[in-house]
Amino acid sequence: MLKGRGDYYVIGCGGNVDLLTIDIISQEINVIGNQVGTYQDLVELMTLTAEGKISLTTAVYPLEAYADAINDFDQGRLVGRGILVP
Repeated sequence: MLKGRGDYYVIGCGGNVDLLTIDIISQEINVIGNQVGTYQDLVELMTLTAEGKISLTTAVYPLEAYADAINDFDQGRLVGRGILVP
């Protein structure tokens, strides 16, 4: 499925990336995760925000509170985008 220096995209939530670490390193594979959609979806979202047509909501969690962030997401309490900050 992947050639050397390939990209592996994960969109949505759930599932596993079943790649060996040695393969990721030796083949220079990029693993890219996204729950927003495509890059074009993100561009359109940012354009609508810049035009003032929508507003974005972001919840910031300290890295050590990752379990709270996941729980809020699973329980539907996370509105907008959640960001873990080290």
